[in-house]
Amino acid sequence: MVNCFSRFAEERLSRLKHDAGFPHLAISACLDFAKSTPDRLDEVCFGWPAPGPLFRHDLKCFATRRMPFSYLNLLNSARYFASMWHQGGGAKCFTQRFGTVKARMRFVDHHLAHAVSAYAYSGYSDAAVVVMDGRGAWEATSIWRGRDGRLEHMLTIPFPDSVGYFYSEFTEFLGFHGTAMNGK
Repeated sequence: MVNCFSRFAEERLSRLKHDAGFPHLAISACLDFAKSTPDRLDEVCFGWPAPGPLFRHDLKCFATRRMPFSYLNLLNSARYFASMWHQGGGAKCFTQRFGTVKARMRFVDHHLAHAVSAYAYSGYSDAAVVVMDGRGAWEATSIWRGRDGRLEHMLTIPFPDSVGYFYSEFTEFLGFHGTAMNGK
């Protein structure tokens, strides 16, 4: 079994700020670091949810007025869903770039992926882990307790109750256009 954990953000390698493309450079860097190849992987984990649950969450937020409903916001959510569904949540992109593999493809909660990353590299056996994201699927902030190599989920503040979302909307209000999250 090969464990390959990305310490690289795609934007650091592509040099494109907020690079939203498939992280093929980061995956290649992980494989190079592990001195491995895609055919030796047992699992490929995506740090985002499957397309359906995220789109249903957006629709629920629109219906309950937790997110501003507009044609543009609905269109952005629908386009993101259609794109992710077409890509198999990323599995097709992986296969196109790295070839067919025997690895199991699975989705990992976005905030859990951040928490594991922070805790695994912290060097502490007992730690509080706070994840604050503009949007991490349906989470905005989550708190975890790391103890003896395991993470225990303590609290989640759901999206759109997000400091990052507030910042984005406020800067848009101030005239800094192109910063609002618009549902993504």
